[in-house]
Amino acid sequence: MAQVIIGVDAGTTVIKSVAFSLNGEELHKSSVENAVDRPASGWAEQSMVTTWQKTAQTLSEVEDQLDD
Repeated sequence: MAQVIIGVDAGTTVIKSVAFSLNGEELHKSSVENAVDRPASGWAEQSMVTTWQKTAQTLSEVEDQLDD
């Protein structure tokens, strides 16, 4: 497998992972919506376990695309 750089953006609403070649060319990307719980009016909470699981999912999808 060629060397790549993978960037991750774990935002409030969307988590994205993108693989780049060493010269900066975008190779593959994956994104998934992040979960936000709203237990009461004006409240917003996020589970870091869920955020990590969704981040791992995008990384796995990018890895699978690189293997193709």
